[in-house]
Amino acid sequence: MSHDAPASGTQAGPTSQERAARGKYWWLRWVILALAVVVLAVELALVRDQLAKAWHSLYSAKWIWVLAAAVAAMASMHSFAQIQRTLLRSAGVHVRQWRSEAAFYAGNALSTTMPGGPVLSATFIYRQQRIWGASPLVASWQLVMSGVLQVIGLALLGLGGAFMLGASKNPLSLIFSLGGFLALILLAQAVATRPELIDGIGVRVLGWVNSVRGKPADTGLAK
Repeated sequence: MSHDAPASGTQAGPTSQERAARGKYWWLRWVILALAVVVLAVELALVRDQLAKAWHSLYSAKWIWVLAAAVAAMASMHSFAQIQRTLLRSAGVHVRQWRSEAAFYAGNALSTTMPGGPVLSATFIYRQQRIWGASPLVASWQLVMSGVLQVIGLALLGLGGAFMLGASKNPLSLIFSLGGFLALILLAQAVATRPELIDGIGVRVLGWVNSVRGKPADTGLAK
């Protein structure tokens, strides 16, 4: 004799384990969002005069150059996201381009608007990469190499600006600009081809710190 199947319309409610999985502090997210809204409202009230001047400057500017600047900024963010995606793919972590760009836009917003923004931005991007499947080593190394490549890009911009400001007429300024750029290129190449150099520097710095702390030089070396 067969037993009747339970009615399809009846579903068991969430168990205590499922409710615990949501966390006891689920409300904390809404509190943080409310505080952020309050802080932004206060900031807008305090700097409304500056915002009015900025809007007036933007309104009176030539829109063709404003559009060109916006396109250049979007191209810059796209290139940074592509660098992140390429570095992660080289380590076996595949990420879609739009996800990489979304992470960079969010990280840039944190970096430019929040106190301690660069730290929050790096932490946010690191956590996103861990969610995408990158190991702690891969995520950390990607942040380092991405930073090095971004510095090289900024050095190129600085070098171009130096020429436009007349550095080509000043030999010492030109030599300093070219020397700094070449030093960055050589440093990036050395780190990319011989990562043990960073390990050696880290061991030496750790030894100095341990000597100040009065502990053996190899304390914490494994970590």
